[in-house]
Amino acid sequence: MQKSVTDWLDRNHRFQGEALTKQWPALEKAAQQLVGNVSSLVVLQHYMERELAELLSNPRTALVG
Repeated sequence: MQKSVTDWLDRNHRFQGEALTKQWPALEKAAQQLVGNVSSLVVLQHYMERELAELLSNPRTALVG
């Protein structure tokens, strides 16, 4: 799936202004078909996991214990 999303982004990043407005419904429909129906809770979970991993990978982070 990652390759599909990358391909979609590569194809569609060029749209700007009026062309973007015109293409928006088709772009949104194609994106929905790629990723399916994702719950907002899953999006939040992934965001927090990434933020926590980044925080913990910082050697300057002082862990109080």
